[in-house]
Amino acid sequence: MHLHSAHAAFASVGLALCISLTACDGGGAGPTKRAAPAKQAQTGADDPAAKEAAAKAAAAEEAAKREQERRERKRPLSELFPPGAVDLPTPLAGARFGMTADAARAAVPALVDSTTLTPEAFEGVTIRVQYFNRSKTLRLVQVALPAAEAPALLESRWGPPVLAPGSGEGARCWTNEQTGVQATLDGEGKLLLRAFLPWRSILGVSEDGDVDDVTPDGAVETTSDAKKPAKKKSAKKSVKYPALGVEPEPLLGMKLEQVKRAYAEALRDSTVISDTRVVLTLPPHECSAKPTFIDLSVEGGVVSRVHLKLEYRSDADREAIAAALKAKYGEPVATKDAVSTHVSGLVKVVVSHAADERSYSLFISSPKGT
Repeated sequence: MHLHSAHAAFASVGLALCISLTACDGGGAGPTKRAAPAKQAQTGADDPAAKEAAAKAAAAEEAAKREQERRERKRPLSELFPPGAVDLPTPLAGARFGMTADAARAAVPALVDSTTLTPEAFEGVTIRVQYFNRSKTLRLVQVALPAAEAPALLESRWGPPVLAPGSGEGARCWTNEQTGVQATLDGEGKLLLRAFLPWRSILGVSEDGDVDDVTPDGAVETTSDAKKPAKKKSAKKSVKYPALGVEPEPLLGMKLEQVKRAYAEALRDSTVISDTRVVLTLPPHECSAKPTFIDLSVEGGVVSRVHLKLEYRSDADREAIAAALKAKYGEPVATKDAVSTHVSGLVKVVVSHAADERSYSLFISSPKGT
């Protein structure tokens, strides 16, 4: 190839390369460097710090909105309990003491998943429920209240309280016989609600002096409580068995197997059932923290002694119980220190008064020779 032709071919190839690269200078001798694209200036929308600040501001605004809505939903603490009558807190409306756990959950769906409630509508309040281990029935409701506000709050709903015996210094108590509910408040804002039986109903006496009496065949002849079914009045005041108010059938002399049938409800949560001793478990009486126990001694398969303990709240209650015992069992036939013995019909009743415990204990048995 001639030198001139080779030179022309080389120039042609170089021109094609320049065109394909689109970067040759005016002389077509070779490529030139492409200019770097201009760096875009960051706007507020693309700035990470600005994005984070905007997100925080939106979250704070949303939280403030929710808090305002929550405050608007809050109810006065006084509305936690119904006015006038000691009863369960309003978030447990529909539940009653003695109902089964399943029934309580059906009445209060919030109890389905937990025994603890924190009602959003009431600031600083926690509610816990407890069931009996055996019967699985509702036995106790505990309400944690703001300690500083609790006494005045409850007095505004239920009136002035009385001292709760055996519940610690400063413990306050309210009761209501219509609802059958009592409440005790300690000094730290812990309120305990439970069912109760008035001591008059347990003992079988009324405020007007009537007493429950049972004839040998078990028929109750007088009445001590207007809430009880009507019972026939006895034409005589001399009766064979002065029954306790919680004795539909006389316990003294009853066969053990009959006790288990006749008093099945009082035995469903009892932990003491043997051939020599049976303990009936009833609701506590006024302001007592403990159940009312009726302790039965059994000999030869038959109840030989009945023991009942009653606590009292005040001097007025103490005097009322003492008067009721005399009305029911008559004047004592013997007295020694704080112990008195009464004989009435088929029973001998030994009454022991423990002033330090604020209680009376009754031991009921058959007099010798009957």
